[in-house]
Amino acid sequence: MSETLDALMLGMEDFPTIPDVVLEVTRELEREDCELPSITQKIAMDGVLASRIVQTARSPIFGGMMQDASVEQAIMRLGIPGTRDTVLAVGLMNTLPPLPAPLSLTSFWSLGLGSALSARQLARDFGYDRPEVAYLAALVHSLGEAYLALKHTERFITAFDGAHARRQSVEGALEDEFGVGHPAVAGRLLESWNFPEEVVDAVAHHLEPEKSTDNALLASLVYTADRICRDLRLAPEDPGHRDRAWVTELPAEIIARVEDLGYPDITFYLIEQREFLRHVEDIVRATFSIPT
Repeated sequence: MSETLDALMLGMEDFPTIPDVVLEVTRELEREDCELPSITQKIAMDGVLASRIVQTARSPIFGGMMQDASVEQAIMRLGIPGTRDTVLAVGLMNTLPPLPAPLSLTSFWSLGLGSALSARQLARDFGYDRPEVAYLAALVHSLGEAYLALKHTERFITAFDGAHARRQSVEGALEDEFGVGHPAVAGRLLESWNFPEEVVDAVAHHLEPEKSTDNALLASLVYTADRICRDLRLAPEDPGHRDRAWVTELPAEIIARVEDLGYPDITFYLIEQREFLRHVEDIVRATFSIPT
């Protein structure tokens, strides 16, 4: 598998990377002495980033601001954690070029953002003490699929068409075609971007959390968030996805934590997640309606 993955990642240096302003702002936001006026000034210097942050902050999920709010008002409303999460989301959305059909940036980032928001909530509910890490890992967990679509387009389309013909999951079809799953591709890509080791590991193992030696809970949160969003159709079309079939594959630890919260069944918990995520696609569509 290593040789296969190495071959797929040739030319990885030409793949789009996160804009410098996003990295600079997120690093600043992680400092204990971070000051919002300084952050506001940095963000305001990038017109597209500023416009997208204001647009995103208008959503009930992120703050529900008034329509004519300024960048400064948006950041004050979001606070440091909310600003960090928003900057990461809109910065990453602005990173990828248009994806080849049948993918689209709207469906791809609906899955990414929806999974991030869901994973953050799951982390808070289940006692994972770093919800911001869960948010980041889930936000980028499908980047391997985008990489394969952009760097190996013909083979990606072949795999996707085969998935439809066989009613197979796209994940399985991609692994059959490339000899490696898209989570491993994402893990290698994130490693090259110097992402935290725990995020790299959780993303690379989110389809098989038990194979993560130190980050199994984080990987499980990413997996659960991904499946919730797929059930809600906040994802590219996948002919092999079966609603709620994944619930039987959840680690016992996740089921136990749901029960500890007082839910008689995970179904009741998932209903709340559905309500929480109902604005995600609107956020993504609005983000891409702003000219670059």
